Amino acid sequence: MAEKHDFLGDFYFLCSMKRIFVSILFVFIAFAVNAQTIVDEHPAVALGAEFPAGNYSGITRIGENRYAVVDDKASKDGFYVWQIDIDSLTGRILRVQNLGFRHQDLPNRDAEGCAFLPERQTVVISGEADNGLVEYTLEGNVRSRLTTNLLPGSGANAGLEALTYDALHQRLWTMEEGGGKQQVRVIGLNTDGQQEVSGHYLMDAPSTSKKSGQHVYGVSAICALSDEAGTLLVLEREAYIPKNKVGAWCKVKIYAVPSAALSVASCDKDEARLLWKTTTRMNLLQQNFANYEGMCLGQKLADGRQTLLLVSDSQNRYAGFLKDYLKVLILNE
Repeated sequence: MAEKHDFLGDFYFLCSMKRIFVSILFVFIAFAVNAQTIVDEHPAVALGAEFPAGNYSGITRIGENRYAVVDDKASKDGFYVWQIDIDSLTGRILRVQNLGFRHQDLPNRDAEGCAFLPERQTVVISGEADNGLVEYTLEGNVRSRLTTNLLPGSGANAGLEALTYDALHQRLWTMEEGGGKQQVRVIGLNTDGQQEVSGHYLMDAPSTSKKSGQHVYGVSAICALSDEAGTLLVLEREAYIPKNKVGAWCKVKIYAVPSAALSVASCDKDEARLLWKTTTRMNLLQQNFANYEGMCLGQKLADGRQTLLLVSDSQNRYAGFLKDYLKVLILNE
């Protein structure tokens, strides 16, 4: 006689397995919903016609909702002052106003980065042409020349690019752009321009080896968090522009690195943490190409989260296609 199959037992077993599966699924969904991303972001905002088409290459907050911005192709060495109003709850940009250009009628030094010294209420500007740092009052007058020829022997697009100030440790940090090199030099200075630290930062390997067109690869901005670890945010930028411009792209990554990891002969990137990355393009389907060259801390939101502002270099809104963008990121940690 054939053995009788326990269909009822199979039914209860399947129901039990289903309950377990559903429970695991709900746990997974709850985790995914509650898991907090490292960085939130808002869509980039294009500057309006009241802003001159620019080559905006550096930005730093100088108090409340005011920011100093440098342009590497400006007619004079100096800085703009922008008022950037941000929603205190969401971080969304509400309004941007240009409050004018401040300078002392000195030739442009290919201004690439800027940093605010709150103790002296001054703005320091890095110049790639002379590899020097010049300190300005908020009215636009030269207070001092902190350094000259800080990176002797650097070639085109390989000089002083990024600049930031760690207010907690009272240290200026600057990096060379690199000029296509994967390992770039890092220098830490006191507020009198005296070099205290030197080291290197290792970029990710370039993603293309194409020879036709223009390939730009280097560190375009850094930003100090002014925390106990002396953390620096490093903006790696790689852009490729074909000869006919169609198909151009720009890849941006932001890494967080403790400054101690940079104060050595070389950096193996073990201590670098990727916070955010994006790719913008100029093709038939996308026209959001953004070459981000400036980065700084913005206002804190009502819930205590820190905003981070990025500004792009549009090459004077090249051919009427490119735009000057401002973008807000929100650090959730």
